[in-house]
Amino acid sequence: MHRHVGKVVLGWSEWRAVNETTSGRHLAQVLGDLIEEGTITAQPVEPLAHLLSGATNEAALWLAASKDPADLDDTQNALVAMLQALRVT
Repeated sequence: MHRHVGKVVLGWSEWRAVNETTSGRHLAQVLGDLIEEGTITAQPVEPLAHLLSGATNEAALWLAASKDPADLDDTQNALVAMLQALRVT
């Protein structure tokens, strides 16, 4: 029922602006650091940050509505696999 309360109360544009100035900014900074140190494959940071942010935000909303306790472990495992795929091999 309350899955999208933040978006509804703030509006989509405001919610995105808040997200980008908080967790989005931190995510982009960490990704940039990981690219610089050679941990993940060199690539443009902005698209990657938006893709990961969107995926994790959607997963959080889905998990909040989930009634299956296994969904949390499954989501964590999928996220780890997705992030490991970014690593330099």
